Amino acid sequence: SLQIQSPQRNQLSEAKMNIRQPARDRCGTNQNSYLNRFNSTVLRTLVEKENRVLTELKIRQQQLAENEKRKYEAMVQYRQAEDLRREQEKICKRKLKIQALTEYQVKQMKERELLKEKERQQDKRDAELLRKIDELHAQEVRREVEKKAESKKINLKNKLEDIDRAQLKREECRMEEQKLELLQKQILLQRKPEQTESSKRFEAQKEMVRDKLAATKKEQAATTALLEEKRFAKEVAKREAELAKQQKEKEKKRSAALQSVSDHRQNVILKKEQKANTEQHSNLNLLQANKEADMSFITSEKLKAQKIKEDRIKLDKANLSLAAKKLARLELLKKEERDSAVRNAEPTAQTKQPLHLVISNKAEAVYLIMPSDFALWLLRVSGTTRHLQTLFFLSLSEDMKDRLTMVDLPTSFEGLVELAIKIDNRMQEREQLSGATGLDGDRTALGHPLWSELH
Repeated sequence: SLQIQSPQRNQLSEAKMNIRQPARDRCGTNQNSYLNRFNSTVLRTLVEKENRVLTELKIRQQQLAENEKRKYEAMVQYRQAEDLRREQEKICKRKLKIQALTEYQVKQMKERELLKEKERQQDKRDAELLRKIDELHAQEVRREVEKKAESKKINLKNKLEDIDRAQLKREECRMEEQKLELLQKQILLQRKPEQTESSKRFEAQKEMVRDKLAATKKEQAATTALLEEKRFAKEVAKREAELAKQQKEKEKKRSAALQSVSDHRQNVILKKEQKANTEQHSNLNLLQANKEADMSFITSEKLKAQKIKEDRIKLDKANLSLAAKKLARLELLKKEERDSAVRNAEPTAQTKQPLHLVISNKAEAVYLIMPSDFALWLLRVSGTTRHLQTLFFLSLSEDMKDRLTMVDLPTSFEGLVELAIKIDNRMQEREQLSGATGLDGDRTALGHPLWSELH
């Protein structure tokens, strides 16, 4: 319960003394006479205070609406700036990507040109090497042919020289034999005639021996010549075999070198083809990857644009809903202002209503118009709970003031309304009892069991 200070208590006592006597006079004739004592000036003050509060609330709501509008506009500008910045970043990234891809392709083209130039230089070197190898082989073949011809000439010359020497030896032998024959003939001529027969036989034998020796020498010379010819033929055949073997080896080496060069060229060509296929495959993969990246980028951009569009649509819908709510709130405020103007224009009509009905109607109106501001209205319409209790207590009849005090009054708005309803019901019962029994309404009311419940 609330404690009332002494100045307020004195003021309340004076107010009670001032209004108690007229209230007693009007208590038995009018059911709601205690409500007519309600101070219309206080009610008007409260209504004006409420109107000021509503005006301030309206101004505050307008300021809040303007602040929200500015915030929304700032948010929209910020989002637009962010969208523009993201679009510029995307465009810049795409340009950088295209530039990097172009530089990479130019670099690849330059590398391929350099590689082709190197391959052309290598082909030139290979062709020059093959030409030199062919020239060396031709020179070796010519040298071999020349050596073979020279060897044949030398062999023929040696053979002719051997034949000449053999003929010279045979001629020398024949000359020596002729010299010996002449010498023998001279000796025979100088000998005596008696020795002619014996010398003839001896000469005949000697001639036979000489002939045999000559035949033997001829045979030996022929045999030696044949042996020499055979040996020469054998050596020539051996030499020719060696030359043929060397030629075969050279041919084999040359064919091996040519095969090696051919294999090398085939390997180089194969490597070039493999490298070209690899580069082509890599370029195709790179092109496919770039296409896929572009498609994914375009798809993501479309999805982002669609999402931004949907977000903007949602935001527009939310803004429209918020604007509709604000418009409805403004309409309610205008309606409340009109109601306040009507209430200000008819203060006397409001004073004729019971206090609990006035408070209940105003509370209901405020609750219906602005449910979220109902509690705020209660505080602002009454100022404080003590003020509301004081107003309620001043509106009570004298018998109720004798039975109740400020301490006994409820501290909440709902409690005061409930108490006012009970008092109304009690006053109606009291009038009914007064009309039926003819007793004083105050005494009858004071003895009614409801007073103990109210107390």
